[in-house]
Amino acid sequence: MKLIIKVIIFIAIGIFIFANLFSIYFLKNYQSVGDIYRLYIKAIKNKDISLCDQIKDNKYINSEWIRAQCYSNVGIGAGDTSICDKISPDREAEKAVCYSDIGIKNKNISICEFISFNSTNLDVIFRRTNCFYGVAFELGDYNLCNKITGKNYPAQCFGEIAAKNNDLEYCKNLPNTQNKDDCFYGYIKSKKDLSICPLIQNSKTKDFCYFRIAAGTQNVTICGNILNPDLKINCKIEVNDAVHEKFPLNYYDLDIGRAE
Repeated sequence: MKLIIKVIIFIAIGIFIFANLFSIYFLKNYQSVGDIYRLYIKAIKNKDISLCDQIKDNKYINSEWIRAQCYSNVGIGAGDTSICDKISPDREAEKAVCYSDIGIKNKNISICEFISFNSTNLDVIFRRTNCFYGVAFELGDYNLCNKITGKNYPAQCFGEIAAKNNDLEYCKNLPNTQNKDDCFYGYIKSKKDLSICPLIQNSKTKDFCYFRIAAGTQNVTICGNILNPDLKINCKIEVNDAVHEKFPLNYYDLDIGRAE
């Protein structure tokens, strides 16, 4: 009987010691969601990737995504592509953001080349295009626009550079109608010049030209130039919503009209 009691006591002490050791280990290694976000914010503020490295897996949030975001933001802040390289290949969108923003910031087209050509991820494709587009615009180099993939983007890139240089003749001298139309459309992205839209031959592109200028200038009357009825309605909704956010209507103002 005494032996049994001793065994029970021994087992109880063992369980107690194990539980305490486990608690110490758990508390030492456990990261709450709050701990992770504090590391994330501090890493970005101090441009310190070692803090990103300290972010551990947590079942309540996607820690791998947080780490990727951390490396990306620190890399962009430091302007260091080697930090982008630390991002897992599985997080190619975050890696692309990192390369793209640094490429544009440094006006370095070779950094854009780091972004995968073969990816089918739409975010990656967008960031690659955005990188080439941004560097070409910053340098004012029309030739770099030709590196952009996509049917309309190269000519729109021409247009934005032409607008930057106040050189509408560049668009007018392009060899075919579609390139001219896309160039004019790119031009009005930077300069909300209503006189450009009538120069566009394609009716759909012309409608979007009016839409973009109406939304950009918050001038609903411009929507009246749009031929497509659905787009015209969307234009008026877009402009009116923007105006109401800037100058919100007072409920009582609406009631004054009814009272009269």
